[in-house]
Amino acid sequence: MAGKVSIFLISPTYEKLLSAAVIAQGAVAEGMEVFIFLSFAQVAFRRGEVERFSKLGKDYEEYRDAAMKYLSQRNVSWHSMLRDAKREGKVRVVACSLVADMLGLKKEDFDPGLVDDIAGVATFLSEAASSDVILYI
Repeated sequence: MAGKVSIFLISPTYEKLLSAAVIAQGAVAEGMEVFIFLSFAQVAFRRGEVERFSKLGKDYEEYRDAAMKYLSQRNVSWHSMLRDAKREGKVRVVACSLVADMLGLKKEDFDPGLVDDIAGVATFLSEAASSDVILYI
């Protein structure tokens, strides 16, 4: 299967970050390109924050201990999965320029192994226009 997946990743919660990473790995395994546009989720991608970021959405708080234990035992995390997907396939991650500006973030503030660039929403729309799958997470 060839094609492209575009993901608009809005929320910086662990379950959404993990979902995007799982989808990116699956898409790469199927030979697809992946484009991830980070809205407020970009706060989890800041240099020095990636490995520590563990905010879970309210709907999933009761599963925190089980989820973190499971992932720890398998030595896996959303950021390690996304890094693997980037190494194995064509995965591009771009932070929203509006949110970055709002939060005072520059390209050098992001983990260089995860975030490729900062761009406006027109970039997401252009990528989405040529995508086979568009997801809002």
